[in-house]
Amino acid sequence: MGRHKIEMILVVADGSEQSVKAARYAAELARSIQPRITVVHVVPAPVVPQDVGQLGAEGELDAEKAAWESAEAVLDGASQPFDEVGMAVERIIRRGDVASEVLSLAREEEFDLIVVAGREGGRAKKAVGASATDAVVRAAPCPVLVYRDP
Repeated sequence: MGRHKIEMILVVADGSEQSVKAARYAAELARSIQPRITVVHVVPAPVVPQDVGQLGAEGELDAEKAAWESAEAVLDGASQPFDEVGMAVERIIRRGDVASEVLSLAREEEFDLIVVAGREGGRAKKAVGASATDAVVRAAPCPVLVYRDP
């Protein structure tokens, strides 16, 4: 069996403590092989209120701005472990379904490894995160490392 060289790693950041731990694990792994690192966060598609006038244009802009600022903060947290070991990180924000966007990016850029956080915690939280993680694991075009606390 041939060896699989890891030159590009895609780290999925969701803002959870577990995803920051996954990024830290990926940074330790990457130190020795020095791959290209990309951290992605997917912002869910906006929910359109039933009464379109409910938020108003200003409210919609404020909500959009808050979503992007939150996404930047998520990327900051997930990028920090790589900064600490002196590795450059490409940061990407996408909008849409988490699994679809991660899989699309992985195919477009031909990543060699995807790193995602395993879900822990309550059933509802676990179900939401687990469904995206499971979808990525099942359909990824490359190996997927699912980080879980030991």
